[in-house]
Amino acid sequence: MTAITQSYAGDFNGGFEAGLTEWRPYEAQAPKSILNLCQESAFSGKCALKVDTPGIARIEGVTVSVPATTNHNHTIKAWLKGSGTVMLGVSQRGGWIYGRACDVTGAWKEYTIRFLANMPAPVFAVLTTGDKPQKTTFYIDNVAVVCEENEALPDAEVPPFRVEAEDFRAAGTPGKVITDKSAGGGAYAEQTRYYWLAYAVPFVPQTARPFYIWLRVRGSVKAESIYSITRNLPGQQTEVFGRVTIPASDSWRWVRTGPYTARMGKTFSVTTSSPVTDAVIALDSMVIATDGNLDEQYLNGLCK
Repeated sequence: MTAITQSYAGDFNGGFEAGLTEWRPYEAQAPKSILNLCQESAFSGKCALKVDTPGIARIEGVTVSVPATTNHNHTIKAWLKGSGTVMLGVSQRGGWIYGRACDVTGAWKEYTIRFLANMPAPVFAVLTTGDKPQKTTFYIDNVAVVCEENEALPDAEVPPFRVEAEDFRAAGTPGKVITDKSAGGGAYAEQTRYYWLAYAVPFVPQTARPFYIWLRVRGSVKAESIYSITRNLPGQQTEVFGRVTIPASDSWRWVRTGPYTARMGKTFSVTTSSPVTDAVIALDSMVIATDGNLDEQYLNGLCK
């Protein structure tokens, strides 16, 4: 089935024909980015938005709430020109989703960011990014939100099934596979923080029902460890769908994450983080099911 798209461009002030309505500086405290309408630099229509950043913080810019439909994928398109290194971002429940850094120039160019909405009014932003603050000027025009119509899916139960982290290692990722007879599949994946423990796992259940992902994990012995369920889209940074934090420990345990929906795509990844730079974090088996009440005894039985 071919996806049908619906444009929300007329549902908010994305072309600035209504002035600065709904648009505001990203900064919470002064000095803030200065927003002005600019008629002579419009990409189309009468006006564009001119943003002058103060150059005090690394991240500065402009935000606006945009309409969205929960549990649908959306693409926000924006035309930019000016100077500086900026990124598109979307803030909703669970945190920020960022696009890749891009160097804007004196010529108009369209940039996009895609996300799965989990609330009806996420915040869209155009922000400076980089190692240092930037006192710069850029222009924005013709911001549009496109919602993807969801393909019909069967209302089907997905019985629990197990997959192994060591079978889905990202090429070039630091870390290693440890052989262990007590692990599910006879091995597990281990690495330091901020990398994928499992990458592009191609087992997202294509069902209309919510589903859960259980992880058999062993966090760092030095500090708490965070495991995140993510997806990776071309041209932008990781989108996080769920997180679980476990305390410092040298023992294996099962943790449940979710619920999730098939709208997250065809694959998912598992990433980690920790406040300790040399934290060693491990992932063994993953169990996927629509049943959210599996106990540890049952999960361990799947790994034998």
